[in-house]
Amino acid sequence: FRGTRLHAGLDFPAPTGALVVAAGRGRVASSGFDPGWGRFVVISHVAGVRSLYAHLSAVAVSRTRSMNRLLKFPMT
Repeated sequence: FRGTRLHAGLDFPAPTGALVVAAGRGRVASSGFDPGWGRFVVISHVAGVRSLYAHLSAVAVSRTRSMNRLLKFPMT
């Protein structure tokens, strides 16, 4: 829950520092810190699709980075 609403995403438990593999190739649209999500990364894929990765222990990517392969980054 975020506030009083259930979100439509999937939460995958993992140990601190585990690597996250992006859903597909794309470009980092944004990254940062949000009070509800903690550290996060948003990736823009083809056809306007975006994926959000939240509750990360660290963010080791920069905004607008283009990925020709799947991105991996640490999470909490």
